[in-house]
Formats: sequence, structure tokens, C-alpha cells
Amino acid sequence: MAKVKYAIIGFGGIAENRVAKEGYACDKARFAPLKSAELVGAYDLFAGRKEAAAALGLKW
Repeated sequence: MAKVKYAIIGFGGIAENRVAKEGYACDKARFAPLKSAELVGAYDLFAGRKEAAAALGLKW
């Protein structure tokens, strides 16, 4: 079965720190063994957040 790839829409400080870094979703670090889903991207209206997403290896 192929993984469901998902992105976070609205990548402010809470999404970056609580979701992507700390693991309150299927983030890369904590849920790497999860076979059904993979966090691959993020987007925010504020383009300044693009750098934070890239630092976590996420597509913008």
C-alpha cells in the first residue's frame, strides 16, 4: 500500500514547533516507522516561513 503524503497548510510557529518538530502529528522523526502516512510539505501565506519548512526537509 502506498503512503498517504500530506502537508500542513498554515505553517506558523505552532505548526513548526508542536506539529513538525515535537511529533504531534505524523512527522518525519517521531513517526518514521508509520507505514500509512508521511509529512512531506508545508505552506503559509507568509513566505518568510518557507525557510523554516525547508530546514525540516519539507517541500513548500
